[in-house]
Amino acid sequence: MSAIESVRRVRPETLFLALSSEFILAGGFIHLREWLDVYRRVPATAPGAAVVRVGLPLNTAASLVIVIALVLVVRRRGRLTQPVIFGALAFQVASLATLIASRVASVFGWSEPTWTSGADQTRAVEVAAIAALLILAALSRHERTGDHSDLDDAGPPHSERPRQTPKVGTVSIPG
Repeated sequence: MSAIESVRRVRPETLFLALSSEFILAGGFIHLREWLDVYRRVPATAPGAAVVRVGLPLNTAASLVIVIALVLVVRRRGRLTQPVIFGALAFQVASLATLIASRVASVFGWSEPTWTSGADQTRAVEVAAIAALLILAALSRHERTGDHSDLDDAGPPHSERPRQTPKVGTVSIPG
C-alpha cells in the first residue's frame, strides 16, 4: 500500500482528532514556554500575578490531560465522546477568552497592553484547536449515531425522483 492510499484510508474523525490534539498540545507547550521564559519571574506581589504564575502551568497540565482524554474516548467511540470533546472545546474557548481579556481589560487584576509573539502564537493555535474540535464534534456525532442524513442525500436528486401522480377520485364537501 502506498503512502497516498494509506492517507486515503484515514477516517476524517481520526484526522481531526490528530489536528485537535496537536493544536491543544501546541497551546500547552506555548503556555509552558512563556511561563519558563517570562512569567515565572513575575513578583507574587504584582496585581493578578497568580493568573500567569499559576495559570500558565495549569493550562499546560490541563492541555495534556485533555489530549489524553480525547484520544481515549474518541478512539473507543463511547458515550463520553461528546462530553469530552465539548469539555475540550470549553477549555479552549475559556483560555482564548482569558488571553484576549488580559489584553483589552484585566483578568483578576492581571493585564498586558501588548500582544507579544507568545500571545499571538497562543491565539493562533487556540483558534485552530476550536475549529478542529468543532469539526471533530460533528464527525464523532455522525460516527456514533450513524446519522449521516445531513451529510449525504437519502435518495436520488429531486429531478430524478419519480413523479407521483395525484389520485383522481371524488371529493366530498362537508356540510
